[in-house]
Amino acid sequence: MRARAAELVEVGTLSQGDMWSRHSEALVWRAQAFEGTPGFYPVYKSGDLYSYSVLALLMANGRIDVHQGAMDLARDPGFDYLSGAVTVDRTITRIGVPIQPRGLIRDPEVYAQRMADALVGDLQVGESANGDCTQVILCGGKDSLNLLLHKWRQPVEVYSAQPNFPYVVRFVEENGLNLPVHELVDGGEPEELADESLENCCRADLQHFRWGPHLRRIPAKHGGRVVFWKGQIADVFMAPKWRTITHRGSKLRKLLLKVWKRGSGVLPAALRAPVDRALVVPPAYRATWSRCAMMQGTHVGFLRALTDALVLSAYHGPRVQQVWSDVDLPTCAARDMRDRVGELLLGRPVRYPEANPAPPESQLRVGLHRPERLLEALAVAGLPLITPEDSP
Repeated sequence: MRARAAELVEVGTLSQGDMWSRHSEALVWRAQAFEGTPGFYPVYKSGDLYSYSVLALLMANGRIDVHQGAMDLARDPGFDYLSGAVTVDRTITRIGVPIQPRGLIRDPEVYAQRMADALVGDLQVGESANGDCTQVILCGGKDSLNLLLHKWRQPVEVYSAQPNFPYVVRFVEENGLNLPVHELVDGGEPEELADESLENCCRADLQHFRWGPHLRRIPAKHGGRVVFWKGQIADVFMAPKWRTITHRGSKLRKLLLKVWKRGSGVLPAALRAPVDRALVVPPAYRATWSRCAMMQGTHVGFLRALTDALVLSAYHGPRVQQVWSDVDLPTCAARDMRDRVGELLLGRPVRYPEANPAPPESQLRVGLHRPERLLEALAVAGLPLITPEDSP
């Protein structure tokens, strides 16, 4: 069971790089200060304690101070994720801010080259910081397929699940990549699923978080020396998805976005820039903070805690994040730029799959995120519950 006493490390100043550059036995850090503003990787704080795992902070505190509002949200039939504004514990908060766009890069070719260079730089640093590790790439769509084009220095294994598995195999063959591709299979025993419920702490509907037990077995094959890589939300900043992605925006904003989209983005020059910035770009950056980070980013930390191995998103290293903060999306991502970035990485045109089918939701995990399952497991682990009624 994951509900164990968390390894705690004491430092003076803690940064996101300290938490996410290499694997550590630490689940909780005690720090006098935190340096930086986490964006994609959720970082949680309780007093002077920090972690990427809400469960680890609960165990360090020795109790759960129930946040009834968060529990109610997780019980809603339409629940997908908590935005990060609240957690299941009133003393545990998420820190950081969204990416702040500056709109400095306005040439699509410059953007593609800057992105390719930044991606290579972050991947090389990730490899160097975790020497003698097998690089395990979790692969599905174009974001992660482009990771296979990088010139990796360490051994690489590719894992993909149905229905994308045959497309990934064909991608590797058609582009002459010579990489082993393994099929990822979903499943889970009751004890393993209980671990997932605990680690999740109601942050997301676990029907979206598949393959955990299989992924937990992979590090054992390599003596624990693996780094998992994921390609996360590159389509938001490198393809036209930035036009429409939002997080529970106002009805007016959604209406204006719908009108703008139906017009194919063709507006008078005098109106285009303010509409782009006021109605489109800000929601995209806000959505990566409150939606994407709280689904895909949460999944990264969730898998890291479950597998006891470093799990990284290749598109959220410091170099790539700098490019994303510099780019002007309306001028540089009016079309899908991932093809051009892939070509720059490989040095020749890339043959991509004709389809990117989404995997089905996990029926094993229906209702597994619900507060009742979490509270039951925490009670078994011996954590006392403090409810709002108990507080003075």
